Amino acid sequence: MPSNAYLDHLEPLLDEADVLLGGRPGPGRGRRFAAAVNRAVVIACVSAWEAYLEELLRESLAAVRAVTRPAGAADVLTALADRASGRFNTPNPANTRALFADYLGLPDLPAAWSWRGSAPARTRARLDAAMQLRHRVAHGVNPRPVVPGVTADELPEFFLRLGRATDAAVRGHLVNTLGVPNPWPA
Repeated sequence: MPSNAYLDHLEPLLDEADVLLGGRPGPGRGRRFAAAVNRAVVIACVSAWEAYLEELLRESLAAVRAVTRPAGAADVLTALADRASGRFNTPNPANTRALFADYLGLPDLPAAWSWRGSAPARTRARLDAAMQLRHRVAHGVNPRPVVPGVTADELPEFFLRLGRATDAAVRGHLVNTLGVPNPWPA
């Protein structure tokens, strides 16, 4: 079963991208509108990814706190992680690796980002490309970046797969390394 962060944050927020894609006009009609929708999809997807990671870290630390004694040490770590999450505004592979290594002890989360047809290096490259595109869109680069329809169409599914791989890696670390009971039983 997926984490609450996946179910309550990533999926619903990515659903907004699907709604945007459903409202995009067909070929040859409303090109400027379609281009704006494609850019909005990039922003929605990266925003969903960031919210998911922040919530997953909180949820993971709560699971650790539930089994840690003394509880005070886990509370301090949670408070520090909350502060770090507040400054976590670029959820690229390097920053994500650092966040989960620093606060959960998971040494290389992006190394686990793979699924059929996407090895970790390819997945990291795709995330980096999405992040670069997001920066260009969000920071008002002129002329406006062109986001191909196929890119916008594929991003929600990419982030869902990335979330599933992230959930699995974090669950494995919690259970196998930290000895936490499975926080998201199947």
